[in-house]
Amino acid sequence: MGLNLVLNLLLIKIWSSHLHQLIYPFADITKNTYQDLHPGYNVNPDLQVQYILNQPIEFLEKFISATFSSYSHTNQSYIATFGWELIRLPEKVTIVFLILLVILVALQPIRWTRVDRGLMLLIAHGMTSLFLLSTYLHWDSVGGEVTDIHTAKYYLATYALIMLVLGGSLTQWKILLNQKSYIETALKWSFVGIWIYFLILIYKRYYSIGI
Repeated sequence: MGLNLVLNLLLIKIWSSHLHQLIYPFADITKNTYQDLHPGYNVNPDLQVQYILNQPIEFLEKFISATFSSYSHTNQSYIATFGWELIRLPEKVTIVFLILLVILVALQPIRWTRVDRGLMLLIAHGMTSLFLLSTYLHWDSVGGEVTDIHTAKYYLATYALIMLVLGGSLTQWKILLNQKSYIETALKWSFVGIWIYFLILIYKRYYSIGI
């Protein structure tokens, strides 16, 4: 785990040097720049920080409300959305997919201590909170509502940590372990079926006659 963290930090350092050529460097960002990025919104990070410090309870209420209101949309976009929100799996299929994925991960022979799981959950929570805070500072109007529509691409690392936390959590269930190979085979074929369904949706959206 420590080696992975070092490698990830090294990759971030290398990649960040290239990002400065693609996005606004912080040193060049002005009030006008923020307005250009999100027209029609009163974006001002300095004033937003003051609002948070002066109205912490009100901000936390908005923060928590946005987190819960975006839960369904974010989860669906994690595995069930292609393109710019144009192709989606039905919500029921998405729920089945997520359940199958969690079961598959939970059956893997991964052993974590409670401290390990707690630490990964804490990191996942911190990453999510910092992302939402950054969005609120640089995208939302001063004192306004917290943006509650975020696609899961912003939370890929968070999802990975949550899956690691769930890893091995069902290995103590002997009934499941005795049937593990059958369960994994059934899950994998279920995934294949869902992805074939996805391919059909893509074909209908982009290649069918008359669309």
